[in-house]
Amino acid sequence: MRSVQITFDCGGADDEWRFLREYVAPAWDRFEAGDAVHSGWFWRAGRFARHDLAELTRETHDLERLRPGQVILVCNGDVEALLGTERPRWESLREAGLLEGWETRRYDPTWEHAHEKLREKYGEVGGRRAGELRAMATGLSVEYLRRFDEPLPAVGEPTAENPVPIAFWSLFHFLAKQHGYDWYDEIDACATAIENRAKSLAAFTTEAEARRTLEGTIAELQDALEAYEAD
Repeated sequence: MRSVQITFDCGGADDEWRFLREYVAPAWDRFEAGDAVHSGWFWRAGRFARHDLAELTRETHDLERLRPGQVILVCNGDVEALLGTERPRWESLREAGLLEGWETRRYDPTWEHAHEKLREKYGEVGGRRAGELRAMATGLSVEYLRRFDEPLPAVGEPTAENPVPIAFWSLFHFLAKQHGYDWYDEIDACATAIENRAKSLAAFTTEAEARRTLEGTIAELQDALEAYEAD
């Protein structure tokens, strides 16, 4: 098994969602029905590309190469068969104006495939779990693309029709509930996620920015609890 990373250039940030819905979601049906792709995952430039990536302190991460309009696809399996099947479709998308171009990058000779990179980064058990969870998350993301005409806000603002509000954050809660995690488990998971993202923010920007963001989050939580108690 080998791995390939394809960086698609859709031209602009507004085209990322359309490309995911019109190409990636249908492609996953083909991948699952065929033998060329054993597993895979993807991500879009999205809000990452809104930041000044030139000032990032980490110089070796894929995020530095993200520009508005880009979608990254990683596939593990028979790379040559995959590229041979999909390249004509990419050419058609370019002719139709949905795709400006693409770039392929292999993981060898440093790693035989993407799972080796994950094991190096997260350890034997963590790397295996990361690979499985990324693949599982991809299946859920494809279903998300099919069910929603446009991306949901991460949190959103409460309205009369959506007072909680239900948004992308709710997905984490529903997943935790389905698998029997209680309030304390979910709070611990969210706290760990916040810690993880704060460390990442410090590595990519500055420790001061990470600290400012954490302090703002803590203040918002305190205000929310005080308002809830007052009600």
